[in-house]
Formats: sequence, structure tokens, C-alpha cells
Amino acid sequence: MRFFSLTALALAGVATIAPARTPAGKCPTCFPWISIETPPNPADSEARDAFLLVHVSIRGVPADLPVSGHAEGVVSGARKSVPLAFTRTSKDGVYALRRSWPDGGPWVLVIDVRPGAQATTALVDVSSDGQITAIKVPTREAGGIRYPVAVSSGDVENELSAISHQAPAGN
Repeated sequence: MRFFSLTALALAGVATIAPARTPAGKCPTCFPWISIETPPNPADSEARDAFLLVHVSIRGVPADLPVSGHAEGVVSGARKSVPLAFTRTSKDGVYALRRSWPDGGPWVLVIDVRPGAQATTALVDVSSDGQITAIKVPTREAGGIRYPVAVSSGDVENELSAISHQAPAGN
């Protein structure tokens, strides 16, 4: 009898600490997350010629969700937009990005995971000399949790403008 009572209390305790649910029944902390790995490990044959790797997870667990994106840049004074292509690797939730944008100017890589209405976006700043200078995942805090926020085209333009005015590395 005592075993049954302790088990029931333990189960009741688990029920009270389970994540709260939204009215729509979705877990409020079950948004996708993006982490950028750079430089990729040259000993990994799938990453050897990649510019960077994108790791996608939900609550810390690798997730095979669609990744998309585009590169926004300025080359020879002209504004350019180039779609990005991601290659799934053999590791769950890991995607390789190979360089597909031209040299000669600064770029902002806009990398999205959008499994539904909730999107997570990483902004990766690439200097004129091709070096990654910053990686940002815009968020807001609510209830002690950092949530990803939507990134507007204005946010991307501001980011590109900021890196366009930076001196190249080594100068």
C-alpha cells in the first residue's frame, strides 16, 4: 500500500511540473532553435567544404525540420539576393551550407527554420573578406524564457547596413 501511495504522489508531482500548455494545446517552449557551427570540422567528410553547419533542435533534441534561407549583400555597389541551399547531413538536425554567393562585398545570411507559424531565424554577418563576424538569433524574453522573434526585411537591411560600414578584418 505504501508503494502505491508513493507512486501516486510521485506521478501527481510529475503532473504539476509538466510544461504548461497554451489554449491551442501547443507546448510554449517547443519552438525550434538554430545553432550555427563555424568553422565546420574538416575531418568530417560531410562538412569538409561547408561554409557553416546549421544545427536544428526543439527543447535541446535534434530535429529534422526544413531549413531555408537567402543571402542579402552588396557587391560592387549593387544590392544582391541569393537563395541558399542546405544539404542534410547524416546527423539528425544538422545541415551543411556551402557558399553560393559571390565575393566582393558584405553579406547577411538569413537562415530560417519554420515548422509552422513559429519561425526561428539566425542572422549571420559575413564581411567583405568572407569572414563570419557575427551570428545572431533575435529573441525576446517572457516568463523567464527566451523566445525567437520574427525577423523583418528592415532588420536584415539594418544588419547589412551595419556590416557594410565596418572596416574589413586586418585593417
